[in-house]
Amino acid sequence: MVREGDEPGSHTVRLEGTAEVLTLGHAVRDRRVFASGALRAAQWLAGRPPAYYGMDDLLSRESPSAK
Repeated sequence: MVREGDEPGSHTVRLEGTAEVLTLGHAVRDRRVFASGALRAAQWLAGRPPAYYGMDDLLSRESPSAK
């Protein structure tokens, strides 16, 4: 991973076979993308009982059960 210039976050997934490679990438140019996600998670978490929550809980449209 290389961080430089106006790209604070970059992620790449590579699926490799014996004769080919499939690459999927995502780049972020503004840190506000991360901040808005963190704020959304904090708002969702506020008032919930202590438990172990995961991204599946946060992204679910149903009321998550505590794990």
